[in-house]
Amino acid sequence: MDNKFYYKTPALMLMMFAGTTTAAYAAENEVVKKDAIDSTTNETVNPSTANESKVPVNVITTNDLSNPASIAEQYSLTQVKNNTETASTTQLTTTETPTAEAVTTEAPTVDTTTTETPTAEAVTSEVPTIDTTSTETPTAEAVTTEAPNVDTTSTETPTTEAVTTEMPNVDTTSTVTPTVEAPTAAVQPKKTAITSTTKTRSLGTTATTKAKNIDSMSVNEVIKYNNWTVPVYEKSFFNSPKIAYRNGVAKPEGIVAHETANPTSKIDGEIAYMKRNYTNAFVHAFIDDKRIVEVADTDYISWGAGPVANPRFINVELVRVYGKEAFSRSINNYADYFATNLLYYGLPLDNAHYDGNGTVWNHKGVSNFLGGTDHTDPIGWFQANNYSFDEFYNLVSEKYNYKLTGKMPATPVPAPGNTPPKVTPAPNNTGKVVTSNERRIAKIKWQNTDVYTSVGNPATAKAGSKSNTAYYVNKKAVLDGVTYYSLTDNKNIPRGWVKAKDTKSFSITPPSKTSKRFTLNSTAKSIYSTPWGSSKQVVGSLKGLTGKEFKASQFVKVGQTSYYFGTVNALTGWVNLNQMTLKSVSPSKTAVKITDMKNVKLIGRTDAKNTVLYTDIKSTKKAQTKPVNMQLYINQSAKKNNKQYYGVADPKNKFLGWISDTFIKEKQFKTVSWTKMPYTIKKSSGYIYSIPGGSKSQRIKKLSTLSSKTIQVIRTDKVGNAVWHKVLLDDKTTGYVPDSYLYSQNVVKLKAPESLEVAVAKQSRLKNPARNAGPKVVFSTPARVYNERLAEDSEIKANMDTKNALNDPELKYQFLDLGQSEGISAKNLNKLLAGKGVLENQGAAFAAAAKQFKINEIYLIAHALVETGHGKSRLSNGLGISDDNTRIIENATKKYYNTYGTKATDNNVELGGIAYAKQNSWDSVSKAIIGGAEYVRKAYIDNGQRTLHQMRWNPENTATHQYATDVRWAANNAKNIARLYKSLGLDGLNYIVHEYI
Repeated sequence: MDNKFYYKTPALMLMMFAGTTTAAYAAENEVVKKDAIDSTTNETVNPSTANESKVPVNVITTNDLSNPASIAEQYSLTQVKNNTETASTTQLTTTETPTAEAVTTEAPTVDTTTTETPTAEAVTSEVPTIDTTSTETPTAEAVTTEAPNVDTTSTETPTTEAVTTEMPNVDTTSTVTPTVEAPTAAVQPKKTAITSTTKTRSLGTTATTKAKNIDSMSVNEVIKYNNWTVPVYEKSFFNSPKIAYRNGVAKPEGIVAHETANPTSKIDGEIAYMKRNYTNAFVHAFIDDKRIVEVADTDYISWGAGPVANPRFINVELVRVYGKEAFSRSINNYADYFATNLLYYGLPLDNAHYDGNGTVWNHKGVSNFLGGTDHTDPIGWFQANNYSFDEFYNLVSEKYNYKLTGKMPATPVPAPGNTPPKVTPAPNNTGKVVTSNERRIAKIKWQNTDVYTSVGNPATAKAGSKSNTAYYVNKKAVLDGVTYYSLTDNKNIPRGWVKAKDTKSFSITPPSKTSKRFTLNSTAKSIYSTPWGSSKQVVGSLKGLTGKEFKASQFVKVGQTSYYFGTVNALTGWVNLNQMTLKSVSPSKTAVKITDMKNVKLIGRTDAKNTVLYTDIKSTKKAQTKPVNMQLYINQSAKKNNKQYYGVADPKNKFLGWISDTFIKEKQFKTVSWTKMPYTIKKSSGYIYSIPGGSKSQRIKKLSTLSSKTIQVIRTDKVGNAVWHKVLLDDKTTGYVPDSYLYSQNVVKLKAPESLEVAVAKQSRLKNPARNAGPKVVFSTPARVYNERLAEDSEIKANMDTKNALNDPELKYQFLDLGQSEGISAKNLNKLLAGKGVLENQGAAFAAAAKQFKINEIYLIAHALVETGHGKSRLSNGLGISDDNTRIIENATKKYYNTYGTKATDNNVELGGIAYAKQNSWDSVSKAIIGGAEYVRKAYIDNGQRTLHQMRWNPENTATHQYATDVRWAANNAKNIARLYKSLGLDGLNYIVHEYI
């Protein structure tokens, strides 16, 4: 861990104001106690003037791009650790003096390479000057080549073997960009006594403070504007188990983001609690707005994300802090920890949130794609602070690339006062990065093509010798109209992002099983590690093997050209179908033999073009149904003459027939949750399907056609690694929606201390007919608007029962947590205040009040609308008051305002309300809105009744301290709040519901 903590020295400032750059260096003084590993330590790393000479660990070199080994080191998941120089554990104190080192990068040579292009798909290749390219084109392939300036292009038939000629490039480039400077000289170590362990990290001054208005800035913009220094890392280790990751000690595969979900705890309390209960769960680090504390050695696993994720990932908890600045500071520290550890362990940047593949994870992604847990943090906490995981990943990417290259994006400069801030975007990231899955295979066209570790940040390398090599494309991203491809090699190692226009690529089908046998033709010269491979991907030579049998086990289509994977003469790899002849198979005269018949629970997608279905596994009679490109349930499995077949059923589970595994791609299918709860639609452009993982032909309806943005989930299934939710629609029909189209609301479920029957009986005992007291039903008649009567016990029970109300799009607002701000913008809030008298255009004041005093914005506005008569009351429009506070002055020059009826007692409403406003200096409407919110918080929320249901029924102490007598009071007010949310096109995020035992 010694060198690791040196490497984790935070940069002085991630983004320097006005584009200036400050380099920060750290001296580290460390002496290790012999018995330190056997006890819990609480070590805070502070600055010191100690001297030490060490080479910084994990230097990732971006130079010498013409060297193939250098390229591999840049993108390999394992190379960075090879550059680590372990710190001495002897009692030494030395001095390090880092200096700049000029590094010259040789321009890669231009490669003249024969390229094999699959057939029947148009490809446009732009070829730069001074490049000579030979293109090998298999049969029936249309190729269009633009050849600007000094370039010649020739086309060869696939019958000859490609010859590669290296030509020197006429251009050379000198680059002075060392990632970490090496020390120029080492001072002889000075021996000291063994006393304690102390570490020093880089410190510096912050940027000059300027007047700013950050209210409408995003969290990432606030971080860049302020240039906060990341705090020094602290160690507070305990005797955690030392269990290696699945790939070995110090070999994590990524990092999982968590948050504590505890609204009142602090970082020290969280750490203390974890240490007391570590046998149940523990993580590697805790982070808040002021501190980064590592509690367990990240070279070993922790128990924080379930049995599947724990052996793979580092786990880190974000401790809740409140207010935009504090939250932004915590995110700044959080992202720095991610970037630092990714670089330290030599891991690339890759967002796992959408597809379950990558290095940057969150707990929800683990639940969705890996299982073993059902947590969804920190997504809900991010949403509560108007933040997203995509924004967090972008921030990690910027810090990662800054630490790697020293290049920083531009800093946003907000205007002072109430003027909306003008944000200067980073030059390479002016829009939102939209990422999606892709299935292609691509070759980089040129050696000087830029390679990126993440989209939207500066390039970190040139392609060099990696050009004209076939890579799989599993993801694509679009930024400002430019498409990027994520390249992965045949060992599933990420190799970076490149612009799509800098590649030539083709669609590729998923691998399908086969048992075909071929004989090699005379045109077969090489066998490759990848379909459509280049001369750099040759596994072995096939020369002299004409007529030999090639036993295939898989096949894919690249464009319109088929490639088969198999073995010939002890060589295994991919061969173009055009270079082989299918061996004829004599019809079998043996009887049909059925083996391994069993029930299974799978799901599969049939072939997109051709499917053969049999009515019976023993029969050769084909079924009339031909389900092409459809998702089907697989309920049975059997082998027919040792060939795999599946019994399939339609979305209604009606048996269709038997299909060979040649024509269906099967996946694991299981139900992972039976929890019923409302979800909110995130992507209304999506569809509801008749079956999990359904195709286009199996769509039921578009999500945008639903009457509500809330949808009821009744079950959750997993298809492979993809999560699908079974939903119940208003017309009582069901369907399936991908998890990426929905997000779950944050629902806290509490157990009521008694049964519903006992609680109803307590409420019923409050009824006193003689005094007309107790629970009532309020109603209207044609003769009279307001009427009331004592409620029947059945009416009390129906309104107290919480069992199904949470699933109702309106009644669920009885359980809305009124003690949390949901970060609704002032612009949106103003829509609710249009035409509301003195409250009109006061959205900013309500937003500020909600944030400062942690109150739900919609509830706060609803409260003000009721108390002010929709902004028309005299109290809210301002009144004067005499100096002795005994009388109202109608036309006073100095007026005071009261927007919540605070202290407006029944015996003298106006005088009491204005006197209280004067006492608090509420001499403007906005002051009354913000200041009065504190009273609302204390009077209505802080007594423990945070929801309308709690205010009316008080489940923790039934039949005491209730806000109303009308049994429908909570339901009626919930409908009003639901109407306000619906008018904004939003949905409540945070709920608390009591469940009666």
